[in-house]
Amino acid sequence: MPSADFPLLDFDETAAEQSERLRQRYHRLGTNDLRVAAIALTAGAVLVTRNTIHFAKIGGLPLEDWSEE
Repeated sequence: MPSADFPLLDFDETAAEQSERLRQRYHRLGTNDLRVAAIALTAGAVLVTRNTIHFAKIGGLPLEDWSEE
């Protein structure tokens, strides 16, 4: 994969609050997955993952799968 500059996004207080809201709604998803989703949602970012089926359960979370490119 070519090198690219991507910003590092923090799990800050806003993301922590979003993660808790997601946990209450999507309690079957793992803690780390919920945190990753919360970071993407609060940053308005696209989540790049091979696991689109898993994360597609979270409404409003834009996803991309680069594994097949």
